[in-house]
Parts: sequence; C-alpha cells; structure tokens
Amino acid sequence: DSIALLAFMAFGVIFKNVRIPQVVKKFDAATVTPADYTVDVLGLPRELGGDCKSEEHKQYEAKLREHFVKILRNLQQDPVLDADDSCIAKISFVREFNGAVADFMDKGVQLQVRRPGPRREA
Repeated sequence: DSIALLAFMAFGVIFKNVRIPQVVKKFDAATVTPADYTVDVLGLPRELGGDCKSEEHKQYEAKLREHFVKILRNLQQDPVLDADDSCIAKISFVREFNGAVADFMDKGVQLQVRRPGPRREA
C-alpha cells in the first residue's frame, strides 16, 4: 500500500509541477488576450505639480501617454519608429484613495476568514 501511495503522490507532484505548466504555456501561446497587450505600471506619483488641482496634474494622462510613446521610439531592440499617440489605445488609472480600497479589501478578507460561509446540515 505504501508503494502505491508513494507512486500516486509522485504522479501528483509531477503532474502539478511539469504537466500543468506545459499546458498553460501552450494555451497562452495559442491565444491572444488583453493581457498580451497590457502594461501594469506601479509606483507612479500620486499627483503632478504638487497638488491634484494643479494644471500639470490635469494633464497627467497626456504626459504619461507622451512618455510611453517616447519609450516605444527609443527601444534598444525593435524600436517602434512610427509610434504616435494612436499606438496606445487606453490609459487607465487605478486610484488608491489614501488606502481606502486596500483597507476595504482587507476587511472583506478578514470577514471571509471569520465567517467561512453557511453550514449545511445533513
């Protein structure tokens, strides 16, 4: 019995660590998703010009778009020489609201831990 158990466990480990990543990689290469064209930029300044009401801050999206276009033109490998504003479809900002969103999500996780869900009685 112990040999069968070890064989089953070895199969599970190999399946999880070898076969599943192979299938995921093959599927990802075969399909086109928005993630293939998405860039997640972290660490941007919260505001430009020192105040969110400044004229410079109101142009945040335009300045960021201009910065991305400049990067595309100056790439070391395969520069996008005809890069212009139209090559960036959309810029979306996700605001932090002084941590309010993260705090709300943390509270939800804590509630789920405390109340795992309704119990079903047999």
